[in-house]
Amino acid sequence: MKRPEQWDISKIIGGIVLSLVMLSLGIYGTVKGWAFEKDLLPLKGKLEKCIITTTTVTDDRNNESYVSELVFTVRDVKRSFELKHNTGNDYKDEDYIYLKTKLRMADSVTVWIDKQDEAYTPKVFQIQADKLILPLDETRIDAGDRFLIIIGLIFFSLASTSLYLHLDAKRKLKLDNTVN
Repeated sequence: MKRPEQWDISKIIGGIVLSLVMLSLGIYGTVKGWAFEKDLLPLKGKLEKCIITTTTVTDDRNNESYVSELVFTVRDVKRSFELKHNTGNDYKDEDYIYLKTKLRMADSVTVWIDKQDEAYTPKVFQIQADKLILPLDETRIDAGDRFLIIIGLIFFSLASTSLYLHLDAKRKLKLDNTVN
């Protein structure tokens, strides 16, 4: 059987290791979903085709809503680009109509995708029609923001570990006082 001192040290080390594992997984999961400026590949050309489709979807509770999809291709780029989102009860998606209009009026279209995305329909991070950057719900993070978020995750992990250790020590002190 372990002596109480050894058990306490192993519990503290276990808490720290658990915090570091959670921190690592949190950072990896958070950063994996982002695309940084240096990781994006611009694909430029003339708009070839652009269509908007709206379909009806039903959830588990039989509630119906509309999903709009904007699909377009750029000349000399061997990929198709699609944007899709739920518009709720609105059959017409004004945002996609605006994007389609701007894309058709533009002399050139630039689409930014992840450099490592080999899919035929890659995730679109930004669209530029001539010099106008079109609004998307996607997010790009620059290095300064990335640094702040990682520092925040480290602080949260250390604070959680400290709080755990403090509460554990307080509980043990309370137990020691009731035994005496």
